[in-house]
Amino acid sequence: MNIDTIAAFRIADSREKIAQTISYLLHPALMPLYTTLIFLWGNTLFRFMPNYLKWYIVGIVILSTLLAPMAFLLLLKALGIIRSYGLKTQADRIIPLLMTAVCYIACTLLLQKIMGSTLLYAFFIGISFIVIAATIITYYWKISLHVTGIAATVTMLYMVSLQGTGNLASWTVLFLLLSGILASARLWLGKHNLKQIGAGFVLGAGIMAIWLII
Repeated sequence: MNIDTIAAFRIADSREKIAQTISYLLHPALMPLYTTLIFLWGNTLFRFMPNYLKWYIVGIVILSTLLAPMAFLLLLKALGIIRSYGLKTQADRIIPLLMTAVCYIACTLLLQKIMGSTLLYAFFIGISFIVIAATIITYYWKISLHVTGIAATVTMLYMVSLQGTGNLASWTVLFLLLSGILASARLWLGKHNLKQIGAGFVLGAGIMAIWLII
């Protein structure tokens, strides 16, 4: 093996690591938390909310959208119901997605009881619809859940600015750019094709937009 071949392998390996890191940082499970943090500390109506209440909401979101689904995933793997934590096959995705939908619905119910959290409440209802729709589609066809998640966030940030309940234009542009980077990373890793990427974006953005408009 000559020097040029070794260099090419190193470059390819570095690019794969970068693409994998991007996929981890922009994982769909993290999108609700990112969106919540932007809502609470960004230029929205939430800026008038007491900090103790903001951190209480963050705690609910972390528990409902990260810790609970993670615990379910560990249980499913221990019981042999799923083959890997990466959920590489369509069959492995169905039950975790259903459990995730239940966790998001629980988060929605908890947020409903907090005064002034209407915006986040609406967001998590939309996310719950998206996860349920993604579960149904996944039963028949593989779709990019990564792109679905970030598309929902982009749409929510845009609709907040559009409806005048906040000014999140900079965040909207940032996450729109990140969605393109994430889509490229998923394509580079060979996890999805263009149709699956496009379908993911349409699903996340479409359901969130329709829900917020009606």
